[in-house]
Amino acid sequence: MILYGNDGYEKDQRSQEEVELIKRYLADRKLEVSEFGQSTEGFSWAIVVSNRQRNRISTNTLEKRLWECWQQACGIEAVKA
Repeated sequence: MILYGNDGYEKDQRSQEEVELIKRYLADRKLEVSEFGQSTEGFSWAIVVSNRQRNRISTNTLEKRLWECWQQACGIEAVKA
């Protein structure tokens, strides 16, 4: 799986915090970050996630959690659906 953001990673502390939060979330679920990179201009970032343990996690769950990490990094309380 690949997670990514186009949110000014190199210059925006919130984006950097979002990435750290999602990395912790992945580690807690025994999902490995096999690669991390950013675009040459530093604006975009991507994480390649390996699931060697074959843990059951949906892409919808990861996408939702990524948005929650962004909200948390921005100091916004997550909206409960």
